Amino acid sequence: MLQFIGVVVIPLLAANTCRTNQSYNSAYAPWGLAVLLSCYPVLLYYTLDIWREVFMLLCFLLGVFVVKKFIQKRNGISRAILSLLIFMLILLMYSLRPYLGFSFAMAFFGYGLIKINSKYLIVLIVFYFLLLEALFAVGLLDRLLLYNEMFEGMEGGTNLNVGFDNGLTLGFLRSFSQQMLGFFAGGGKAALLFIMETIPFLLAVLYITRNRKYSSSLVDFLVIFFIVYTSIFVIANANFGTGVRLRLFSYVSIYMSACIICQNKLFSLRFNKDAQSSSL
Repeated sequence: MLQFIGVVVIPLLAANTCRTNQSYNSAYAPWGLAVLLSCYPVLLYYTLDIWREVFMLLCFLLGVFVVKKFIQKRNGISRAILSLLIFMLILLMYSLRPYLGFSFAMAFFGYGLIKINSKYLIVLIVFYFLLLEALFAVGLLDRLLLYNEMFEGMEGGTNLNVGFDNGLTLGFLRSFSQQMLGFFAGGGKAALLFIMETIPFLLAVLYITRNRKYSSSLVDFLVIFFIVYTSIFVIANANFGTGVRLRLFSYVSIYMSACIICQNKLFSLRFNKDAQSSSL
């Protein structure tokens, strides 16, 4: 049952959530996403016996699906019902992993305020790091940093040498490069994960960055979730193996964003081509 959810239900749910409602779109992007997730190494591994991670990912994707419906609806009653359902899913995710529910809630309340297709994207990135430094200075990140320090006394070949003595930004970038980008000298397994997981992730990030003008509100939601969720575990965690498990949600949110943008781009190109043909 767990294998069926991880290999079939989760990939199809993600693909269906990303499918756009335009008159023309390519089915290749959602199906490609489904195939990618069904072959995702960490997800396949967790379907063997770790049901909690699979269940949390299922809850997350159900939440994204409901958020999509919320964005599409204009009726006040329908939005109120969907808001209640989203709130219940947030509480469920929070009970399973507090910062998963917190990140989802932040994305839900923030997707209408922050747009990744903004021409001021560089300014937003700089502001983001300044905000992290401000939170660090006033002590609001102390709980995350204390959790990070717990790994220093632990023995294990996958513990990371991450510290924040030289400031939050440098420590954050070092931790991000190891946990999210896979720049960790951990032998053959780490190299295999880099090829199978990190390279597709980097390609998806590059695609989103270059084609962000085709973004949508759901993409804004997913990207904000990615930023908040990833920031929390990159600061708090200092173990590569744990990071590989935690980054599953970050990777999936980026894959879904790239899938939506791809469909929007294809629709825009097709629409412009049809418009030019009709004008001739």
